Amino acid sequence: SGYWYREGSDDDESKRKFVIVFVGAGWCRNEEECALRATGGTGSSKSWYPLMSGYGITSADPEENPDFHTFNVAWVGYCDGAFFMGDRREPFRGLHFQGRAIV
Repeated sequence: SGYWYREGSDDDESKRKFVIVFVGAGWCRNEEECALRATGGTGSSKSWYPLMSGYGITSADPEENPDFHTFNVAWVGYCDGAFFMGDRREPFRGLHFQGRAIV
């Protein structure tokens, strides 16, 4: 997994405030589905964009996001297929299912 980060406003109060977004990308229901999913864009970080731009609750525009525009924002990328809940001890077909460790 990986993350994108946008630093918020420079004032002391905003430096301590965060919006954390867990980016979703689909779910696999068993090991075979996860192995197949791993070969595409939702199963690997290799095709991720280098930058993330905010909108809605993650926007830095005070008109679009009056409540949180000064906050730090972190987007946590998702590629384990188990919604950050995997905790498999041994890999399966090269997949580790360690999403829980990410959170």
